[in-house]
Amino acid sequence: MKLRPTILGCNSLRSNSPSIKINISGVSSGSKTLGHTFLSPKEITIKSADFTKYKAALKKAKVIVDQNERRQVIENALNEYHINEPELLEEVTNLVEWPVILECGFDESYLKLPTPVIESAMKSHQRYFPVKDKDGKLQNRFIVVANMPATKEIKEGNERVIRARLSDALFFWEQDRKTPLLEYAKRLDTIAFLGKLGTMAEKTKRLEELAVFIAEVCNYKNAVNTIRQAARLCKADLLTGMVGEFPDLQGIMGYEYLKNSEPDTAIAIKEHYQPRFAGDTLPQTPAGICLSLAEKFDNLIAAFAIDLKPTGSSDPYGLRRQGRAIVDIILNHGLRNLSLKPIHNQAIKLLLPNLPSGQTFGYYITVFVSERLTQIYLEAGYPKELIDAVLDTGLENIYQSKLRIETLSKLSRDPLWDELLEVVERTYNIGKGVKIEGEVNEALLTAPEEKELWNAYKQNKDKIQDLINKEQYEEASRMYHQVFARPAHIFFEKVFVNVPEQDIRQNRILLNQKINRLYSEQIADLSRIPRVTTCNKAT
Repeated sequence: MKLRPTILGCNSLRSNSPSIKINISGVSSGSKTLGHTFLSPKEITIKSADFTKYKAALKKAKVIVDQNERRQVIENALNEYHINEPELLEEVTNLVEWPVILECGFDESYLKLPTPVIESAMKSHQRYFPVKDKDGKLQNRFIVVANMPATKEIKEGNERVIRARLSDALFFWEQDRKTPLLEYAKRLDTIAFLGKLGTMAEKTKRLEELAVFIAEVCNYKNAVNTIRQAARLCKADLLTGMVGEFPDLQGIMGYEYLKNSEPDTAIAIKEHYQPRFAGDTLPQTPAGICLSLAEKFDNLIAAFAIDLKPTGSSDPYGLRRQGRAIVDIILNHGLRNLSLKPIHNQAIKLLLPNLPSGQTFGYYITVFVSERLTQIYLEAGYPKELIDAVLDTGLENIYQSKLRIETLSKLSRDPLWDELLEVVERTYNIGKGVKIEGEVNEALLTAPEEKELWNAYKQNKDKIQDLINKEQYEEASRMYHQVFARPAHIFFEKVFVNVPEQDIRQNRILLNQKINRLYSEQIADLSRIPRVTTCNKAT
C-alpha cells in the first residue's frame, strides 16, 4: 500500500483552518492526496481539517482509511468460509486499501502433500487463506484478498502462482523421502549454530544429554530411548529440500518424514519446537516435553553466553517467547521436581567447550525466566506485591511458586491474614540490616515472653518445616500463624529488643530472624506486602 504524504491541519475547532506547514523526510504538508493507484489515481483536494470528511473523500477514491473497517470487511467474508486466521488477517488488512474477496482453487492432486506444506505455501509465501471443510479437512480452494475488483485474470494469476509453489513442494516431498532422515542428520556438522558456538551436530548431542537429564529429574525414564533417537534426528530436516524452500516447516517435516516408521520419535521431533508462538499447543508426550525444554534452555544459555539477550523491544531470536514457553510447560504439566539451577548447571556444562572462559549464566537466566513468570501471574490477576513476595524467596522451583502464590491468594481472604503479615513483618523489621549467624543462646533469655516465643519455635519448627517440604503451604501457613501470632505480639509489646547489652540484643534479634526465615525464605516474604493491599486474584 503506497504511503500518503499529505499532512493535514488537525484543529477540530476550526474546520476551515489551513494545513500546518511542516516537512517530514522531505515531504511537505499540504491539502492534496491520492486515491487508489489504479481505480482512482487523480489528485484529491482536502478542503478542511475534518477527519470524517477526509475518510469519506478517500472512500470515494476507493481507499478505506480506517484499518478496523478494512479488517471487518475481510473478516465478514472469511466467516462465510469458517476461516479463523487472526494473525494472517491482521497482516493482510495492512496490505490492501480496497479489499475484495476472491475464491480460487488448485488441482486436487496436490492434496496428497502434507497439510502443513500446503498451508505454508499459501499463508507464509502468498498470504492466501486456506479453506477447510466443517471437519477441518483441507480443501483444494483458497481465498485471496485482492486490492481491486476481481477479474478472471487476477483469479487465474493467483491460481498459477500457487500451482507453481505446490509443484515445487511436491518435487521436494518426493525427493526428500528417497533419503532416510538419519542420512541428513550425518551432515549436521556443516551447519553452524549461532556462528560462534559450534555446529548443529554438536547441538543435537547437547540436546540428547540435557533432555535425558530432564527426563530423569521428571521421572520420565521410560521415554529415554525415544528422547535419544528424537534428539539425534530433530534437526535433520534442516538439510531437506522442503525445509530449504519452506523454513517455517522445520521440525514439522521431520515429523512427516518419520511418522509412519517411528511415530513416537516423530511426535517428539515435532513437539520439541512447540510452542512456536503465543497460544500454540504445548508438547504433550514425555519425550516431547523433555526435548522441548532442553531445546529452549540450550538456546537461552547459548544466546546469553555471546551477549545476544533481548534489549528493549528487540528480540531477534525469540528468547522471551522461549523463556515463557519453559514456564508454561512446567506449570501446565505440573513438573514439581524440576528446579532451575540443576538444569542451568547441566546446560552450561554441556555447552562449556564452546563458551568464553570464566563465564557463568545461570543467575541471569533465572532472573530472565522470573520476569516471564511474573508476567504470567500478572495476567492471571495476582497483585504485583504478592508475586514479588513469593518470587523473592527464590525461583529454584517454578511449580512450587505456583502452589505458594495460589495458597497466599486464598489466605489473603482469611481472617488470619493481617496477623500472619504482622508476624512476618515485625520479625523482619527488628533485625533489618543486621547480619547475625549462629544459634540462640538460651542462657541469655531472661524475659518470660522471649522464653515463650523461643519454646514455641523449638517445639514447632520441625513440624512446620515438614509441611513445607511436603508442599503443604496452606497447612504450614496456618500452623505458623497459630504458633507465633500470639507470642510474637506479646513479645513486641513487653520486651525491649535494642537493649544496651550487645549479647542480649543480638540474641533477641537472632530469635526473631529464625522465626522470620522459617516462613519468608521458603514460602513468601510477606514483609513486602502493605497491609492495605488486597492479594486476591482478580475475578
